[in-house]
Amino acid sequence: MEISKSVTNPDVARVLSTYVNFTQAKERAGEERANGAPAFAAGKFDITQYRRFLGTLAEEATYFRLFTASASPDDQAFLDRTVTGEAVSEVERMRKVAVETTPGDALGGIDGAYWFKMATARIDMMKTVEDHLSHALLAQGERVRDDAKGVLWTALAATLALFGITGVLSTVIVRDITRPVAGMTRAMTCLAGGDQSVEVPGVGRKDEIGDMAASVEVFKRRMIEARGSAPSRSR
Repeated sequence: MEISKSVTNPDVARVLSTYVNFTQAKERAGEERANGAPAFAAGKFDITQYRRFLGTLAEEATYFRLFTASASPDDQAFLDRTVTGEAVSEVERMRKVAVETTPGDALGGIDGAYWFKMATARIDMMKTVEDHLSHALLAQGERVRDDAKGVLWTALAATLALFGITGVLSTVIVRDITRPVAGMTRAMTCLAGGDQSVEVPGVGRKDEIGDMAASVEVFKRRMIEARGSAPSRSR
């Protein structure tokens, strides 16, 4: 029962609550059968048996009310058409006799074996309903699992797409930086070797690369000016 309190999905919580409440009612039906059997066999209830029998009936009725509160119309209809017939009416009749008979008085000749047989037949019908509810719970769990898998795959696809876009952007950005820097390095190498005709890449850019290119271009112009103003050597 603690599991049903921790479930956050409302559809699963409803189906699980329906299942748990019904199984608890079915368990109380088994206790009702066990509590009534020795009394009906003896032909009367003592006070302890009577109190225990009434307590079990109250708990069973409570769980049936809780079941009704959470059950779908289909689940309720399945219960109504499954748990019905002679066994159900006979259990109700014998139960009524037990409740209305004062402890210590005769129970009207109800046979203990007959009580156990009818109560068992009613519990078997309830077991059919329990199986039905169990299948509904499993089906609901599978639907939630499939929905969760769909969300997971969608998120995974989005993540992979994001990684792909990030990779492409990173490559473009890195190339946009490394190519001009490599070009400026070659230009400076050529200038250092005396080749003043080399073009400096990146000149005119409005970023740090452009600032670096402008510095190299200034260095180039100064080299050209210095060469032009230098006195020629006599032979």
